[in-house]
Amino acid sequence: MLIGYENQPRYSELVERVFGDVGIVPPGSLLELEPFEWWLWKRKRAWQVVRTVAAGGVGFISALQIFSRAGGRDLVVVERAQIKTVTASEHQLKVDVAPLATGPFSVVARDRRGTTPGVQVFTKLGDATAPGTDVWHTLTIANTWVTVIAEQDAAASKPIGLGPGTGVNFLNQTANEAIVVQAAGYVVPLRDEELTE
Repeated sequence: MLIGYENQPRYSELVERVFGDVGIVPPGSLLELEPFEWWLWKRKRAWQVVRTVAAGGVGFISALQIFSRAGGRDLVVVERAQIKTVTASEHQLKVDVAPLATGPFSVVARDRRGTTPGVQVFTKLGDATAPGTDVWHTLTIANTWVTVIAEQDAAASKPIGLGPGTGVNFLNQTANEAIVVQAAGYVVPLRDEELTE
């Protein structure tokens, strides 16, 4: 076992593969600031998606949702996301436990290992109200990419983690208007003990 990380087996595997010793992390090593290629040994899979959601119709809003597959075993982390709208308005991020109406659509696995991350994308048109529970609001600028999720942007939400059967909804409050969302993150498979915590 890795000293100090007894309850984190994925770190033991990483340290053994990189440094050849499972007992002690060499001084100066930062396990959470590892190079991208170390993700393989921590079982992290990178993903990204860009999708346009058509206008919802008169009086209705459009939404896009990133969802961690129900019944799956993955923690989906949305690290970065941007939205572009036609009209400047308030954008809402909401968490939800039900997939939106249309989908699922696939995401792109950024590390291209032939594995499909447990991330799904759903869309919805024709809803007069925004489903989900509020977690963040951002003002958008017309026809400009606006960051809505990022670690280092004070105006944006911090990264969002999604357990199986949960999602985050990107909602434009201007009715009958298309939106474009681009997002990226990673997936880590959960162990049995992590699923029940």
